[in-house]
Amino acid sequence: MQLTGNGSADDSEQRGRLRHAAVGWMGLPLAVALGSLVVGVPAASATERGVEAKAVEVDQGPWARGDAPPLLELEQFFRDPQHAAGRISPDGDYVALLSAHEGAMNLHLMERGAPLESARPLTAEERSIMGFFWSRDGRYLIFARDRDGDENLELRAIALEDATDADDLPESRKLAGGDGVQARVLHVPRATPDTIFVGLNERDPRLHDVYRVSLETGDKTRVAKNTHEIEGWRFHEGELRKAVRTTDAAGTEILRVKS
Repeated sequence: MQLTGNGSADDSEQRGRLRHAAVGWMGLPLAVALGSLVVGVPAASATERGVEAKAVEVDQGPWARGDAPPLLELEQFFRDPQHAAGRISPDGDYVALLSAHEGAMNLHLMERGAPLESARPLTAEERSIMGFFWSRDGRYLIFARDRDGDENLELRAIALEDATDADDLPESRKLAGGDGVQARVLHVPRATPDTIFVGLNERDPRLHDVYRVSLETGDKTRVAKNTHEIEGWRFHEGELRKAVRTTDAAGTEILRVKS
């Protein structure tokens, strides 16, 4: 892998300030300007318009009479929802979602159009699933988990065939990450739906190398070794094209990747 070019974002700082200024002018300063315009042209009074002003009694509700508003339990602001993150399969036949199971938000599956009560669990993790997605061809569900909040995300895959045929929890296979290694999903190409691109900090905890991972076998192939302090990678349909890093001057540098 070769990195070329220096698309430093330092020279775009001035343009950024101009954009912020434009947003600000279209926001609060514009409201202030309109407010000053109203002050500069006094509105006609009710007497001048021939309108009689009348006092109107308004019932301000029980709170105004001294009654205390109802209290909300603190846990209502922090507890998990009953269902979350529903995602339809690429063929439109199934819906995967997160629902409460075994004290955590676990991955569930149901047929499209079926009642929520029919959703059955696919995982029984002690900690809530961190996230999930369908493979491009809909053959796999890929989910992320960590251990005790260490944020070393592990990616695991469940075959849809196993999920629909098994009466018990289907088997999930490890793809990448976990055991002190953090996995980041970088790219899910359409052209090769049986593979995804993942960043792993296995070699250096500070930096993520780029790997191509097979969803069917879990085999990993390193695509790029991060030896240039790269913080982000950009793809186009399975091709690694750009890399992003921060310069010593706190700017952003965009580099072209040559395979």
